[in-house]
Amino acid sequence: DTAGDDDTAGDDDSLGDDDTAGDDDSLGDDDSLGDDDSLGDDDTAGDDDSTGPPAGCPDGNCALRFDGVDDYLQVAHHPSLSLPASGLTVEAWVFYDQLSSGCMTLAQKGTSSPPLSNEYRLTKSQLPEGSFYWSSAVSWSLSSTPVATAGAWIHVAGVYDPLAGEARTYFNGTLNSSTFAGQPPHPTLEALYIGRDANGSCLMEGVIDELRISSIPRYSVSFTPATVFLTDPETTALYHFDEYSGGYAYDESGNGNHAMIYGPSWTLESP
Repeated sequence: DTAGDDDTAGDDDSLGDDDTAGDDDSLGDDDSLGDDDSLGDDDTAGDDDSTGPPAGCPDGNCALRFDGVDDYLQVAHHPSLSLPASGLTVEAWVFYDQLSSGCMTLAQKGTSSPPLSNEYRLTKSQLPEGSFYWSSAVSWSLSSTPVATAGAWIHVAGVYDPLAGEARTYFNGTLNSSTFAGQPPHPTLEALYIGRDANGSCLMEGVIDELRISSIPRYSVSFTPATVFLTDPETTALYHFDEYSGGYAYDESGNGNHAMIYGPSWTLESP
């Protein structure tokens, strides 16, 4: 642990989602992505090994390593993953092997292509190198200043605060950027993807640990990021990535939003 899109709203070209990469349904809706017997032959995320995690990480500090080629996680749609009126926070610890290969998605719910839209998306942008993009199709579009460096852990958080009418980004606990977010986000019934976008592009190269989605704007001032996230009533999904075996990353929130693993390898790396 301690390891649509409407053009008016924010899919900018710096993310790398050109039409050739985003409009092929075969990247997201083809059962061939899930027919590896080692992962479970059911498109639902959690109807196989969902009785509980394996024995666990040898030292309690595990994570998942992504190769930047075809590795990702998929979580079936559940109402708890959709944006509530109370707000949203998506956060994780991330380690990038390098920054020059373009955009890298941390988490995205919904598609990047019209007529549907992404409900929320947190991505390392292609340019400026080391910056991030936090968006929700029709509600907000926010780019950070460059903050990430290759070969170092960073805590990344995207916040949607409807009471303040703001979207914000935080890095290592410090507010980086904010923008107006007045229009409610567009809900979808689509899956949540971790490590790539819904169209199979913006693939993660590096390590993700401790990913949490919350139904509140969890941060409003500077804070010290915990290296192990805790669950509470506002936690809608929490992945410690400490299983160290098997085809699922288990959701510790109690909502059953288990993530099917397509390729990433277990690692002892951690923040």
